[in-house]
Amino acid sequence: MAEFQPGDIVMRSGDRLLADRSYYNRRDHRFTHAGLVVGGSRVVHVHPTEGGGVAHITPLKGFVSGSGNWAVFRPDLPDSSRASAARAGERFAQERRPFDGGLDLETVDSLYCTELVWRAYLEGTGIDLVPSKPVTLTLPFVTLDSLYFGNPLVKKIHDSLKRDS
Repeated sequence: MAEFQPGDIVMRSGDRLLADRSYYNRRDHRFTHAGLVVGGSRVVHVHPTEGGGVAHITPLKGFVSGSGNWAVFRPDLPDSSRASAARAGERFAQERRPFDGGLDLETVDSLYCTELVWRAYLEGTGIDLVPSKPVTLTLPFVTLDSLYFGNPLVKKIHDSLKRDS
């Protein structure tokens, strides 16, 4: 498995729990879960049925195993900025921040998967990767595809299906 850099964003398919929830993905329905590479081929993520339902770090290989497809995206930012976001993500895991079942960006003490990625960049670098958030369930929401689809800050660097960006 390729070595990715801290701050890279990993998305995978296969989460039956979330697959039919259109508010997670509005355009590209291949992916149902996201995490953030923190270095050493490890990914921090939060999922309601994995890792005790709290932010935790898992090997990249375990994160993507069993998923039909997965891809890695890299924000077009300096290495130091991406590393700062990765450190923020590691802090979320150390704090064991729980999954945010209310999917509310206003609550900083709990996170959903894409919020973890977005908030790691916001807190680690001051950069809002998704300045125009779609409104879903009456709340602003960071969808999976808003992190990369049409996002000028983020480029695809790996796709298990080898599709073009």
